[in-house]
This record gives sequence, C-alpha cells and structure tokens, in this order.
Amino acid sequence: MGRATLLVLASICLVLVAHGQEVTQCDDVKCPWMEEQICPGEFIPQEPSIGRCCSTCVVTVEGGQSCTSAHPGFQIDCRNPYNCQDGVCSE
Repeated sequence: MGRATLLVLASICLVLVAHGQEVTQCDDVKCPWMEEQICPGEFIPQEPSIGRCCSTCVVTVEGGQSCTSAHPGFQIDCRNPYNCQDGVCSE
C-alpha cells in the first residue's frame, strides 16, 4: 500500500471515530419486507455483524412444485435430489 492510500484510510478512520458512527457493509442495502410470522419455512433474521444484511425466508419445496417467488424476501429451495429448472423443481 502506498503512503497516500494509508493517509486516506487513516483520515477515514479518524472521521468515523470523531462522529461515533459505525459504518457496515449493510448501511446502503435496501431489504425487502420480511417478518417471521409470514414465513412458511425457516426464517433467517438479519445479522449485519456477519454480513447478513436482510432477513430472509427459506422455503423448501418438493419435486414438481414451483421454485420461483414473486416476493424477493423468499428463497425457494428444491428438496434433494431436485433442482430448480425453468421455475419448477425437477430431477
């Protein structure tokens, strides 16, 4: 790292400390609305400290069922041995 880069990084750190703000990678992330009570599967809450910026709902479906969702907060997974192909869980 060059001297100029180190000076810039040091300046940024000083500004953050001076303002008492903690900046995380999740600060600019816009999450879809998701609450545990609407999740028919496994609710996974947000945890910015480990890089999980948004809450999600993981729903596992069987073969022949749709593996797409109109709600961006839902993650649809196909139960093994199926894979999502053309929006349907198939072998």
